[in-house]
Amino acid sequence: MDKEKKKTLVIASLFAVIAAVLVVLILFKVFSPKSESIVEATTEEAETTVMHITEPTTEHIETTALPEETTEPVEEENGLYYKDNILVRIDDSVYGEVEVREGTTEIAECVFSHSNITKITIPDSVKRFNFGSFEECEHLEEIIIGSGLVSLGDEELPFGVSASEIYPYAGLISLKKVEVSKDNKYFSSEDGVLYNKDKTCLILYPASKADSQFVLPESVIKIKNFAFYNTNFLEALYIHDNLQQYEKFSFLTVTYSYDEESAYGTDTGIGFEIYYTGSRSQWSAALIGEEPYYDIPPTIHYEHIETTTNPYTRRDPFDWLF
Repeated sequence: MDKEKKKTLVIASLFAVIAAVLVVLILFKVFSPKSESIVEATTEEAETTVMHITEPTTEHIETTALPEETTEPVEEENGLYYKDNILVRIDDSVYGEVEVREGTTEIAECVFSHSNITKITIPDSVKRFNFGSFEECEHLEEIIIGSGLVSLGDEELPFGVSASEIYPYAGLISLKKVEVSKDNKYFSSEDGVLYNKDKTCLILYPASKADSQFVLPESVIKIKNFAFYNTNFLEALYIHDNLQQYEKFSFLTVTYSYDEESAYGTDTGIGFEIYYTGSRSQWSAALIGEEPYYDIPPTIHYEHIETTTNPYTRRDPFDWLF
């Protein structure tokens, strides 16, 4: 009797185990697809969430990156483009002589950069240039400035040339003449050279001015930085001892060379001789800032005595004896 009970219990246990295994298999089969669909749904939701975050951000960047100029009206006249009385661009096809239209108040940055113009007339209405207005304008020979100009772009970088340029007049290699209206209250010109109004400061000596000699007017007490940069024809500059200030690169000349070993190179110096009526100590005292270094030592004649080649005239105190 005990044997039969044990046998029955073993069989019942086996059936119970089999039944439990079957139940597990059935449950796994039933609920497995739902799990996959849950995972897929979760993945889709995540992707949707990412797209929802990314798309508006991209659109926002694209919208804010657009320059204002593209959404505002720009007028074109003879290849020059104006916006709100500001000259903002010149067409690449424009070359030769150009006249900025009357009513223009400003010339924007880099407008004539690398352009093919040879002469430009600035009307009385223009009040200022900006950085790079004439940057690398290699063909420009003449600039005519009206009576209204107040600013050249920056006090330390005349002619609104780019602040990134080491030598701001590097691009004006063909400039022969700057002419300023006599009615201008801030600037003046004489024989093609640009000065402030009362001619106490020389701002720019054109690089391609044809004269081999230049006599600094006795009214000039300051010479701006890069004023005589890379002059092509100047051989002698006569300076009086009334000069009170000149800057580190007022007379800088940069020459370019090429050889197979070192490729392009530069040498700095002063491309003309300076004849100064004062002493060496007076010359050093007039320098603003540190002493410039030149690869090619400049030739400066101190205490230069007036001759027929130097038009500074000083009466000899003993003339009356002869």
